[in-house]
Amino acid sequence: MGSKASAQSNLKLWYKQPAAKWTQALHIGNGTFGGMVFGGIDKEIIQLNDTSLWTGGPHKPITDTTTYTRHGW
Repeated sequence: MGSKASAQSNLKLWYKQPAAKWTQALHIGNGTFGGMVFGGIDKEIIQLNDTSLWTGGPHKPITDTTTYTRHGW
């Protein structure tokens, strides 16, 4: 196994204890659909969120990034 296997083994998150409350939660998601993982070993909570909950329903996302890229943002 070369450096690829070594690099993959470094891609782990390890915590000393579970997140007991929401403010300690692990954020997961892709910008459209997300969640927070917290709780204990005996009871894990996964709180989910989706952009359509905030926009009032399905919407067409902005895919034309020229507005942002021409300004160097």
